Amino acid sequence: MVDLSYLVAFIIIALLGLLLGFGKILKIFTSGPFGLIISIIFCAFLGGTLQSVPFIADFITSINQKAIDIASFFQYIKPGIVVYYIVMFLIVQIFRMFVVKLIKTLMEIEKPAIKLLNRILGLVFSVAFSSAFLLLFFAVVEIFDSTQFGQNIILKLGDGIIRGIYDNNPINFVIN
Repeated sequence: MVDLSYLVAFIIIALLGLLLGFGKILKIFTSGPFGLIISIIFCAFLGGTLQSVPFIADFITSINQKAIDIASFFQYIKPGIVVYYIVMFLIVQIFRMFVVKLIKTLMEIEKPAIKLLNRILGLVFSVAFSSAFLLLFFAVVEIFDSTQFGQNIILKLGDGIIRGIYDNNPINFVIN
């Protein structure tokens, strides 16, 4: 039942994206809190992967070491990760604003090919955003998987496609 419900929601979201077009969908999803959510999702998707890049790993380690030199309890808090995600978030925010302005300007061109592209990109973006939101929600559920709340949600997922997505979620906030 969960798979069918998600499929129906997925189709409705895709049709809305197709109907409204990329320009309007982009405006909806990048104004106000939705812009912040997109930036957070982007940081969540790439944050863990980019931590293994040598200069980023060195940056995080140096922040951690400097903080530990100030007070030993920082070895448990890992301020380097906090600083890393704050810096990454700020960079993503600036980049997002620039890209949104550029794309919005391009999508307002009144040419038939641009209008078609606008509709197709609206469909793709709305589907991608809803999928990313689902993955982020599942990552939050995984944090609480040992609680009654988490167990209830996991139980309701059943054994279908949505459960497979939950089990293989690329977003992971849980540190082993």
